[in-house]
Amino acid sequence: MRIFRWGCLLAVLIGLACVAAVVVLIARPARIIGVDQKPLASSIEGELPRDEEADCDDRGGPSGFSCRVSVVGNGGSGLEAARTYVVRADGWGCWTARWQGGDPVADQKVSGCIGILDYVFD
Repeated sequence: MRIFRWGCLLAVLIGLACVAAVVVLIARPARIIGVDQKPLASSIEGELPRDEEADCDDRGGPSGFSCRVSVVGNGGSGLEAARTYVVRADGWGCWTARWQGGDPVADQKVSGCIGILDYVFD
């Protein structure tokens, strides 16, 4: 009977560990999958106005990523206005993007975290 109790306890602990792993995968998938350019760009787009698109490149090392954000269409003129952000992401997939421009009035910092939908719909 004592062996049965230990077996049940072990089964419950394994089940809880599996649930915890699934929660981490859903909440912060970058911790397991890693940070990649396309999910990062998708996450940045989620923090920007609807008419802006991001495209990111890995700069390697501690410098992080470089992401170019374009305003699509630019009011129907056919021109695109673009700005570049330097993005640093941590191991949990949370990132901070700083705009590399000269206009102190414009939003210069954007931040967020990569979610599971950024990997699914990249």
